[in-house]
Amino acid sequence: MKNINPADNMYCMVSFQDPNNPKILEIQGCVWFANEDIAYHYWMMLKPELRDNDHAWPVLEENLDWHFNVGSDYIKTMKTKTRVTKVPGKDGVFVGQGYKWEEAVKEAYGTA
Repeated sequence: MKNINPADNMYCMVSFQDPNNPKILEIQGCVWFANEDIAYHYWMMLKPELRDNDHAWPVLEENLDWHFNVGSDYIKTMKTKTRVTKVPGKDGVFVGQGYKWEEAVKEAYGTA
């Protein structure tokens, strides 16, 4: 069985307020979320006035090509942004980015 790195395919919240120009949202400094529930939870922490006039939906990283040119500098930059994951059976979440964060997640999941 292949070990899965939880950082390989996460969710982001995408605003479709302007349907011709969707935007990946950065919510409280975080862009990528381990699952839809965490993404939605962060979305709901925004002030209502920031949520009410937007049409945002969670999008799986592997499905970004449905809405974006995944080779663009915009997407390449967004993929380097902060990620949030939940380790099953443990309290709290891991928040971070880059190699050290991925190593910590792998260790927590027992895939290091």
